[in-house]
Amino acid sequence: MITDKWKEKYDLCVEWKSNNPNTLLNINLVYKGIKIGTWYYRQKNIYFYGDALENGCLEHNGTIMNKEKQLLMSELIDETDITYNDWEYNFSLILKWYEENPNKRLRTDTFYFGVNIGKWYSLHKTIIKNGIKKKDNSICYKTFILSHDKVKKIKNLMSKLEKNTAWNDKFILCKEYMLLHDTKNINAGIIYKDVSIGSWFNFQKAIYNNGMLGKDNIIRYGNHRLTLEQVEKLESLDIKWFKQGKRILEKEITKDNQFQIKREILKRFKEYLKDCKTTEEVNFDINFKR
Repeated sequence: MITDKWKEKYDLCVEWKSNNPNTLLNINLVYKGIKIGTWYYRQKNIYFYGDALENGCLEHNGTIMNKEKQLLMSELIDETDITYNDWEYNFSLILKWYEENPNKRLRTDTFYFGVNIGKWYSLHKTIIKNGIKKKDNSICYKTFILSHDKVKKIKNLMSKLEKNTAWNDKFILCKEYMLLHDTKNINAGIIYKDVSIGSWFNFQKAIYNNGMLGKDNIIRYGNHRLTLEQVEKLESLDIKWFKQGKRILEKEITKDNQFQIKREILKRFKEYLKDCKTTEEVNFDINFKR
């Protein structure tokens, strides 16, 4: 059974698409006072991700789509519409999400541009983990088949996302350890909860001190990288990038390290001002030892 409310929104989508050929129906679209964009993407979510029931209906998150609605949706979704079954589009969405969220975990309930990229990514991890490798290097899992090219793309994506997750996990362990032991530093040999947080913590310093800041605001040192968000996270632990006795202006300033040196000078100067009881005590020779 199709309700009048459902049919009204469906007809509005049909009308909008006929008036706007070759144009993607955006999730935020409001047409004639109705949020058809949100409605449309919810229906697509059921259509592509719903579980098939014995009576032929689809069920997704408690919402049922009967056969009649499925037929109408199949007619509404045309070749110009980017849908959940567009593999390359979904893959590109995750790459874009990763660029904007380099320090976040991709959860299974993560939606981006109306697509549940978290569930899509989780499915592909399952295919690669549990699937059977064929002679042509494709991977088959149940009714899903991933070509060799797609397998390589997903594995490369996994290395980025899992590395990102691992960074956050180790950061949290460092934070726990520092609070537990009331310390502002972690020696290189420290192991906490079976993780070598000491070597990891000190290597982050090495990346910062020896790396170069790129135009994308990422510090790179060889194949290793630190985003500014990661730098700020580490600084929230009151991390000391440089040795405390180091006269910072005696360190050679190059185009590679000028960002770090300037940041350190500003940081030490702010700390110096906090220690001064009056402005008359301020000594503007910043090349001091702390």
